[in-house]
Amino acid sequence: GGDGGSSWYRLTGVIVHVGTADSGHYYSLVRQGERWTGLNDDDAYSFSGPAIPEADCFGGYDASRHPDLQRSAYMIFYEREGVDGPEAETAKLEPEEATGKG
Repeated sequence: GGDGGSSWYRLTGVIVHVGTADSGHYYSLVRQGERWTGLNDDDAYSFSGPAIPEADCFGGYDASRHPDLQRSAYMIFYEREGVDGPEAETAKLEPEEATGKG
């Protein structure tokens, strides 16, 4: 909100598009703790680190797999990890209590 509070978020998943505007393929990158898992059809692979490989999500190319197809994040998922300021008390409430519904 605009009342001086702030929230912080952690990237928890990405759906990646490989291809062009006309066609392509999608796969997922999912964070579990500090480990990431890539899920691409019947291929699952793990990697660790604070971030996902840039070539997967920032308009990069992978010459070894698909040299002519660009990879870009199509959808990203975040999880709120915390909140400061006046919103902190509301953030502790159940969703129905925070909205006054229920």
